[in-house]
Amino acid sequence: CSSDLMFNIPELLYMFREYEVSIKKYLKRDDWYMWAQMSKGTITLPLFTSLDGYWPSIKGMLGDIDEAMKTMHNFHQVWRQYGFTPEYYNIPKADVHSGREGYPLRPEIVESAMYLYRATKDPYLLEIGVDIVEAIEHSARTSCGYATVKDVRDHRLE
Repeated sequence: CSSDLMFNIPELLYMFREYEVSIKKYLKRDDWYMWAQMSKGTITLPLFTSLDGYWPSIKGMLGDIDEAMKTMHNFHQVWRQYGFTPEYYNIPKADVHSGREGYPLRPEIVESAMYLYRATKDPYLLEIGVDIVEAIEHSARTSCGYATVKDVRDHRLE
């Protein structure tokens, strides 16, 4: 999708739209996108990972604003739960996935908020941006810059 927009190669968008059918069928559950077994399509890990934060921007660039906003809302709820998004979040347990509780200052969620704001001008997306910047300034700022959050539950730094 972003390759199509960047390089103006319509075939890439066509390919993505074909893949998207399987993504919706096998990975999407209640406005979350989970990990599935490649050959069977069964959910293997019901997780949100911080790198998945790019997905609302992709959906927004495709014009699927409602879907993008619902997923963005889910991601923001995780952010509000902890003040950051953990590397892995167990969706059914609504909790940090053991061993992946850190936040390495990833930009994907705030980038998605920016792209969706550009598309919608929805002030809720500005609130998300404010939440993210304030949390980073409050908890991750150090005397020499910013540090990775070791554990989102107590905001200890690396």
